[in-house]
Amino acid sequence: MDASGLVTALREGITQITVTIEDGNYTATCVVTIKKTRAISIYLSAKQLTLYGKETSRLYATVNPADAADRTVTWQSSDPTVATVDAFGQITARKEGSAEIWATTTDGGFIATCTITVVSAEVRISHKQLTLREKQTFRLTATVTSRDAANRVATWRSSDNTVATVDASGVITALREGVAEIMLTAADGNADVCVVTVKGLTAVGIYLSHKQLTVYRRYLFRLTATVIPAEETGWLILWQSSDYTVATVDAYGTITPLKAGTTNITVTTEDGSTDVCYVTVSDPELTLLSNSSDYGRVESTIKNEFNTQLQLTASPAVGYHFEKWINQSGEFLSDQSPYIINLTRDTIITGVFRENNGGTQVSSNNNSYGTVKTVHNNNGSVTITAIPLNPLLYRFVNWTVNNNRTVAENPYIFQADGDITSAIANFVHKDSYNITALSSNPNHGAVFVVGGSDNTLYEGNLVRLEAFAFFGYHLMHWANEKGEAVSEDPIFTFPVTADEVLTAVFTPDIFTVSVSTPDTAYGGAKAKGVYAYKEQIELTATPFAGHTFVKWTTGDGDFLSLDNPHRFILTNDRSFVAYFVRNIYNVSVVATVGGRADGGGGYEFKSSVKLTAVADSGYHFTRWTDLNDMFVSDLPEYIFELGAGSITYQAHFEEGETGNEYLLPAEARAYYANGVLHLVNLENHQVTVASISGRKVLQFKADGTDELYPAILPAGIYILTASPDPSKGGRHISGGNIGGRVVKFIVK
Repeated sequence: MDASGLVTALREGITQITVTIEDGNYTATCVVTIKKTRAISIYLSAKQLTLYGKETSRLYATVNPADAADRTVTWQSSDPTVATVDAFGQITARKEGSAEIWATTTDGGFIATCTITVVSAEVRISHKQLTLREKQTFRLTATVTSRDAANRVATWRSSDNTVATVDASGVITALREGVAEIMLTAADGNADVCVVTVKGLTAVGIYLSHKQLTVYRRYLFRLTATVIPAEETGWLILWQSSDYTVATVDAYGTITPLKAGTTNITVTTEDGSTDVCYVTVSDPELTLLSNSSDYGRVESTIKNEFNTQLQLTASPAVGYHFEKWINQSGEFLSDQSPYIINLTRDTIITGVFRENNGGTQVSSNNNSYGTVKTVHNNNGSVTITAIPLNPLLYRFVNWTVNNNRTVAENPYIFQADGDITSAIANFVHKDSYNITALSSNPNHGAVFVVGGSDNTLYEGNLVRLEAFAFFGYHLMHWANEKGEAVSEDPIFTFPVTADEVLTAVFTPDIFTVSVSTPDTAYGGAKAKGVYAYKEQIELTATPFAGHTFVKWTTGDGDFLSLDNPHRFILTNDRSFVAYFVRNIYNVSVVATVGGRADGGGGYEFKSSVKLTAVADSGYHFTRWTDLNDMFVSDLPEYIFELGAGSITYQAHFEEGETGNEYLLPAEARAYYANGVLHLVNLENHQVTVASISGRKVLQFKADGTDELYPAILPAGIYILTASPDPSKGGRHISGGNIGGRVVKFIVK
């Protein structure tokens, strides 16, 4: 205990505290009993734990209260064969199973428990069984699951190293015929097994898909090798070329021809079986013909030697014109001259020329139904007539001209030197119907009609139209005689109800996309160019500063999309328009003490904004500034064009000036300062100044637009009245009462 009577407890026990006054005549005592703080509970850092074999983990015990005199605990495991615990709560997993770890307080014997579950490491091999041939190798993959790094270390071994061995990375080497178990064992003893069966080498045969082969230079070809018997799989085979300067061969039998010549491609199995293909490498040859040497001349030149690209040119003789290129099967290739081809094999191409006149081919669609008569007239025209063989049974429908249009006239007259090269008379049974299929351009695609018996179609019969687009074109749709699209399907099937002419409209695979904007000062758009059929196109609109993109429309003005960018699949020529608007920005106005500022709000970019500063009584306006106190204007009415962004302006006021409070218009002003009454724009006005009680103190006529009138006015509130003098040319400075304008001001 100290001199002030403060008692400090040191240990458990009983003591007496005595106090004595200075003269020693009087004393007092107090018996003090010291007791220690007892533990009341215990809890552990975890109630459950799962561990792998040999894994360790530490538990922490907390004894309550924190100031307990004795906070020591003892640790114990319910099954030390599963998990043990040391005096510090360190647990070690021993084997698979469950055990409880107990922590007991020395003071009071309070107990806390944690349940420990010990699991084994999981071992998995990628294959449970495997069949290999002698000398063959194979790598197994393994997965060992454990949190203990030591347990994740596993060991490979073979049950019979004379049959198959395995290395530390799981690679098996088959040695001789037999069976062996490949085992993977983790550090805690867990294991997995793959059963390996090794087969001995047996005599087999092998043969190639070709014994002899002619290939063109730069044209790859793949040989296939087949092992006999078929169930003998997994053999290693070797491909070789006898002359790698002529042709090479890779591990998959792919031949790459390099130059003209011959070479032998040999395939060999690991047991020595072989087969050979004799390969001749040559350059492809082009045979170029004309349908008549009298009609025109054809020739070819090398366009690009690297990939054997050739340019074909057709030169018609006088009186003839070039029509098209066809292959040896008569199929259309192109109507262009020059015509570029990539020569990859022996090819025969014929250039077709026609006479400039008299070359029209006229025929009947069915010679059993009708015939045609052709007359060449003296004026250079040709008259063709369709004649049914039996008018009671058959009827003429129309002419198919140049395979791309129909003509109903009969007889039909046209100029011999015109563009008509063919005309087919279409006949049908009198009580049946005719379906005519045309190509919008025979050089772009072909059409066929399938249906009926002997091409005779009655009402209700199904007819099938087939359209085949040539290279570089595609079918856009089938169109009727009005030009209306009726189907987009290349194979179009429908019931017959009347004579019909349907045209397959073919279009190039290349289309044009154009974009524009109504006002180029607002923004720009891009995607203009040439694109392939069904290519995904992206339109991008870029607004300029102070503007916002709002929508896309088609070139015809139809709404399209709000997306930017806008993506679509191109199927025809398209045009688009991007629309922009001016942005709306906020104009904020604030004022210092002594007045107010008007005119704030939302405005379009580049619009005109008018701000007005109105002074209170006893104050006058001095200037406009921005929020950085940069000077803007000294006019009470500030008009400006809004830029790209929101802005804040501040109106500044100072004492000594009367505010007009809207009783005077903006151009007229009156204020009193330093013994002087200042009048602005009140020329030819009668001015009266009276006290707030109505006593008149000044009266005079203002003669100028900017007048100063010395006047000593006592402190108080005054009323100034300004009335125009019509006899002196005075004018009303604002609409309202004839009596004039009234202003209140204060003199301090």
